[in-house]
Amino acid sequence: MKPERVIKTEILRAIGLRRDLFVWNNPTGAARSMDGSRVITFGCPGSPDIIGLRLVTVDASMVGSVIGLAVGIEVKTEKGSLSAQQIAFRKRFMEVGGLYIEARDVDTVLRALK
Repeated sequence: MKPERVIKTEILRAIGLRRDLFVWNNPTGAARSMDGSRVITFGCPGSPDIIGLRLVTVDASMVGSVIGLAVGIEVKTEKGSLSAQQIAFRKRFMEVGGLYIEARDVDTVLRALK
């Protein structure tokens, strides 16, 4: 079974140079300061591993306009599952029109972006 970091790297390599996408790695977590005296948290809890924008041409009401659609890609192993924070983030992300992809491989991402 591939680890998440390997799957994420494969996904970023597969879609990172596409002209219709602007995506980046979005790490979250915690680490000890260099002197070990404190814990430093980073990122937004529950946010996906990869975030970015996808170019979209809108409907007739805005003919010819091109907008950026928010894209979130949460990378999981075969057996991985979303945490409660990730489920809440996904729900809100999709409520405001974002495209959220739960990916266990590159092909899942490529299909969702068609």
